[in-house]
Amino acid sequence: MLNVEYWWPQPIWFDTLTGLDFHGMSDRCLEMEKQSPGVIISNDGGWQSDPIDISGAPDFKNLYDAIMSKSQELSVSQGDHFQLHMNAAWFNINRGRDRNRPHVHPFAQISGVVYLKASRDSGSIEFFRPDCQKHYYNGYTVPWNHALSGASIRYQAEIGKIVMFPAWLEHGVTESNDDQARISLAFNLVAVSR
Repeated sequence: MLNVEYWWPQPIWFDTLTGLDFHGMSDRCLEMEKQSPGVIISNDGGWQSDPIDISGAPDFKNLYDAIMSKSQELSVSQGDHFQLHMNAAWFNINRGRDRNRPHVHPFAQISGVVYLKASRDSGSIEFFRPDCQKHYYNGYTVPWNHALSGASIRYQAEIGKIVMFPAWLEHGVTESNDDQARISLAFNLVAVSR
């Protein structure tokens, strides 16, 4: 029998958060955008907040709790040898033609995003294959996109969707084709041994 071992897979965890006031949180983010010029890190256009501690922020405490609950599920799925703690979080607001260039998140093990406001045309988070596979297929069109052949994979922005991934996995955010705001919370988690 042929044996197989997976040594360098890149997991991407996702789910949909429910029972949260996404409309109220989105309105609060739009207020924050008016009060601060924000920062430019990976964003081409759009607005990115300064880092924010949402663990004690009344407007976002329930969101924090939901993220930490999902991070516990992630830990359990990996053998429950570590706890994850949020060490950074920031809001992003993108409108028509705004995007985020490909990047990684240093100083974390897991990164993630939760969409507070999104439409069908507001874009996707796109992950890029971390090996040199794209060179092997140079000039050859692969008729399918899956874990063995794909150079990238996209997850559509949807209200309540949470996506978590290894912080070193290169990713970007595609252009929004909607003039309405796409609002997300991005975050980093660090692993601490149990």
